[in-house]
Amino acid sequence: MRSHNANPNNKKTEADEILDLFGLPKDLFLGMPLLSMAGNRSLCVSNHRGIRQYSSEMIVIAAKPFSIQITGRNLCIPDFSKDQVEISLTDARKLGIS
Repeated sequence: MRSHNANPNNKKTEADEILDLFGLPKDLFLGMPLLSMAGNRSLCVSNHRGIRQYSSEMIVIAAKPFSIQITGRNLCIPDFSKDQVEISLTDARKLGIS
């Protein structure tokens, strides 16, 4: 099966070589968000583009090239920076990407 590589000659670019050398994830290098959960109580989104909507029942985070929507009850944001947003999931019901 042929890989869907952006390089038609199927050669690694210099950026690919550097990412492989240091074991860095290509999706973060391309600006994609990284979601990590701590159990079912906390969600961290790195590499976000800001908060579009915030209430105790729904949080929408802008990401490239989509939005991340979290719904539940008693949602809160205990930590926010330009690099990362942490969401407390006291009673989260749904995590959606659109």
